[in-house]
Amino acid sequence: MEKCIINFKFYYKFPYGQQYAIILSIFLLTVVSGNVLNAQVVTDGLVSYWSLNRETIQDNTVKDTWGSNDGKINGEPKITKGRFGEALAFDGVDDYLEIPDTDTLRLDSTGSIEFWINITQINKYQGILIKALTWTGSGYVLRYSSEYQFQGGWEWVDFHEDGELIEGEWSHVVMTTDGETAFLYQDGKLVVSEETTVAASTHPLIIGETLGYYLNGIIDEVRVYDKLLSEQEIKQNMRAKGLSVKDNSNNITITWATLKIL
Repeated sequence: MEKCIINFKFYYKFPYGQQYAIILSIFLLTVVSGNVLNAQVVTDGLVSYWSLNRETIQDNTVKDTWGSNDGKINGEPKITKGRFGEALAFDGVDDYLEIPDTDTLRLDSTGSIEFWINITQINKYQGILIKALTWTGSGYVLRYSSEYQFQGGWEWVDFHEDGELIEGEWSHVVMTTDGETAFLYQDGKLVVSEETTVAASTHPLIIGETLGYYLNGIIDEVRVYDKLLSEQEIKQNMRAKGLSVKDNSNNITITWATLKIL
């Protein structure tokens, strides 16, 4: 991205004595290529992106701003200040977001799901997300108490290591798999990896609830990829501030003049 700002000031005296200073500011040729506008969110392998910003939520529909997997709000989660822009605050009682099944959300070979989370109160299991019908079966589940627990396929994997969510603070969380091993990252650092597989589930993806355990907290910037994210890509996404333009688009922003009467 290249920027050039040019300021001009010149005076013109009209026949009747009024003097105007014309201040011309030109923000010239800001060229945005790809997603440079917002710190280059990784778009390679990106399937769906729910920013949860206010303008992407209409009635009870949440727009997938990258793909076609729009979600439906259940309960009354509140639009609130997010990590970037706005987010959804879940009440821990009956709020959740439901996204219909597609094969791109199943993560049964390789894939990743990432989000920002701010826990309001840690006093029981917090249901973060689920794409499964039961605790033990096809699909995947991620919940949190004093540690992360992930269920992929037919077995639980307890992610007990160094990951810790702190009440009232934002954390960036990524669960990514190569089809044989699941990796959990928090705030750009690998927390733990465990051998496990994810069997395909045709059930919806639920965010904010896992089989009766509801999230009391805020979720923001949810993304799904159809590939394993590298540590470098995860850190890149953690630093990014959203996704304002799609890949391979070119935008030119020009701000023209300000006239001020003296």
